[in-house]
Amino acid sequence: MKSLVATAPGKLVLCGEYAVLDGAPAISAAVDRRARVVVQDGGDTGTEADVVVTTVGFKDGRFYFRSTDTGLEPAREQDELPFVEAVYAGAQLPAGTRLSIELDTSPFFAGDVKLGLGSSAALTVALAGALARHQFLLAFAHVVLHVVQGVQRGGGGRGHPGAVGAGLEVRHLAVV
Repeated sequence: MKSLVATAPGKLVLCGEYAVLDGAPAISAAVDRRARVVVQDGGDTGTEADVVVTTVGFKDGRFYFRSTDTGLEPAREQDELPFVEAVYAGAQLPAGTRLSIELDTSPFFAGDVKLGLGSSAALTVALAGALARHQFLLAFAHVVLHVVQGVQRGGGGRGHPGAVGAGLEVRHLAVV
């Protein structure tokens, strides 16, 4: 059973956090808090789902999906995971791919308080890296670009163009 671990750092916007929404520059830096993603070949998930996602941190729980030609479809009534669904669609995995995915953003919280250090962006980069490596994809930048365009700008908000930037440097992405 193939198993991959990927991590990506959070970010701190040093200046220009709100101005960047109107096209102004911003400066951000990586911080020593990392999102962690584990992707394993799924085998038998014990459910009707092809992909089982377990989350710790931003939404604690388990989420069940069917893997289709266009991405993920919920296998049952559940909360949405837009970043996960967008990254998976961008990775263009074959329908029926069976995976177990663990997402951990707990380092971005102090108790129940979110620290505001870019956990969504870090999680997006780590997941994109893990799926790209799992499928031996060379188009890592394409996956991240798909997420930025499809989720952050068009997925219910204006988005923050620098949100993925601090974690996008490949040297900060550890896949083992």
